[in-house]
Amino acid sequence: FFFQAEDGIRDVAVTGVQTCALPIYTALQLMFQRRYSKGLSIASNYTWAKAMSDVGGPGGACVGCGQVLNDLGRDYGPSDYMVKNRFTFTANYELPFGKNLKGIAGQVMKGWQVNAIYAFATGQPFTVLDGSAQQNSFGVTTDRTNVVAAQSFTQSPTGQWFDFTQFRKQPFGTEGNEGHNTFTMPNNKRIDISIFKDFRITEGTKLQFRAEGFNITNTPLFGLPNNTIGGFDSNGVPTQAGNFGKITSTNAFYTPRDIQLALKLIF
Repeated sequence: FFFQAEDGIRDVAVTGVQTCALPIYTALQLMFQRRYSKGLSIASNYTWAKAMSDVGGPGGACVGCGQVLNDLGRDYGPSDYMVKNRFTFTANYELPFGKNLKGIAGQVMKGWQVNAIYAFATGQPFTVLDGSAQQNSFGVTTDRTNVVAAQSFTQSPTGQWFDFTQFRKQPFGTEGNEGHNTFTMPNNKRIDISIFKDFRITEGTKLQFRAEGFNITNTPLFGLPNNTIGGFDSNGVPTQAGNFGKITSTNAFYTPRDIQLALKLIF
């Protein structure tokens, strides 16, 4: 755009900003259910999902996106909230012994129920960032670097979750070739078990004893690995400065093993 001034023509830079995104979600859902039979009922479901987008998760925030103007395709990749595989299994079993007992023996022995839940989900995707902002674009403080083929390594949360040597510092002033959200956080799984026992008080009133164990195996749920490169060696290969590539925290939704006892009056 130009405008005429008394001393000649001056250039005017105009920046246009708009909100736009391209999210695509596809999924396959399977369910199996065995209804109550001989005191046992089970159910399970599995979901395979693929969520692709050129923005981020809820609210549109996207870490490591929008670094190259007019190239939204560079940011197209797995969404922050994508869980590719999720499986759950539940079972409820009413223990068969003591059903014909009466009196005190019947109160103690019959009416027990065991419940179990198993849940598994693959981790969510994330992007590795370069804290030196080698791209040198206006407003970009962490950019995406170059990536080469990964080498063989032993994966562990406290050692290295991904091959930290597969990144390279790109030439100054250029964008890296790393895609958006090409790495994945650890899987998460847990088992919950509970035991119920009903004590009949009157025809319409009963007292329920509940012993419940959440995450009974005390399986940890690890958080996001340290995904920002803190330094390079003389060959442009990242070091593990700042614990780069290591996991140093648990997921915000992680709860360690929790066992509780309760009485519930039902009327």
